[in-house]
Amino acid sequence: MQFSHTTRSRFTPQQLFRTYRDHLIEIAPLIGSVQRVERRSRSTLADGSVELVHLWYGTAEAVPVFIRPFVQVEMLRWLDYTRWDAHSLTASWRIELPALGEAVRAAGTYRFEADGDGGRVVAVGDLSLNTAGLPPAMVSAKPLVEKMVVGLLEPMVEDAGGAVVRWLEGRES
Repeated sequence: MQFSHTTRSRFTPQQLFRTYRDHLIEIAPLIGSVQRVERRSRSTLADGSVELVHLWYGTAEAVPVFIRPFVQVEMLRWLDYTRWDAHSLTASWRIELPALGEAVRAAGTYRFEADGDGGRVVAVGDLSLNTAGLPPAMVSAKPLVEKMVVGLLEPMVEDAGGAVVRWLEGRES
């Protein structure tokens, strides 16, 4: 199941790119469905791109009320592997949910582009469920589960874009 979101701002694509890449830990508290983010590693590759691994801690408030009793705290944590290419102003990411093993696959890209006098961030993602890794009760509800997980990811991507813009605005004052 695919999802996308575009964030527009008066900041340049380069400012947006560097902020997403280099200041995620400071920005995380501004994202409503995120408790915190921890950097696990940062590597600069031979081509100049940067690979980052972050551990995200989500909040129960991001989960619809009717399923909260079935969601364990471990299910609200995920690893984010992102490769940042400053030459093309793009980032490619994939997410692992340790609590669900191979059951959930999520990956996508961020493109940082000019937009008039400012910039925009175009986020595109794809989520799929591997039914072999799902509990039997979830297999029959696969379309509903996919829709629900995308329903959690999409607002977070949107909130992250707004948080980056607010963080940049706060740095100006």
